[in-house]
Amino acid sequence: MSDVGYFEKTRKKIIRTREWVSTELVRLGFEVLSSSTNFLCMSSKTIPGNVLYDELKRQGVLVRHFGKERINNFIRVSIGTDKDMRRFLNILREMRTNEL
Repeated sequence: MSDVGYFEKTRKKIIRTREWVSTELVRLGFEVLSSSTNFLCMSSKTIPGNVLYDELKRQGVLVRHFGKERINNFIRVSIGTDKDMRRFLNILREMRTNEL
């Protein structure tokens, strides 16, 4: 925190990546809750939250899923590197393609 330059550079990178990923998720048909944090909460009307969680985990992408009634269709996705986020998006694209 004492290195203000590094902090600002990192903060801006997280914001850019979060906005890019959020836009891509919406384009793919996912619901994405508004976020000012280093993570996104997202859901699908056609793929249950636990299925998203299980498939991402199977492919080595760790996200969080909460089994509570009001949020059981959502997963929480931490913002990672652009490379990590591209992989995450590609897996979701593949899931969307396979559900048709």
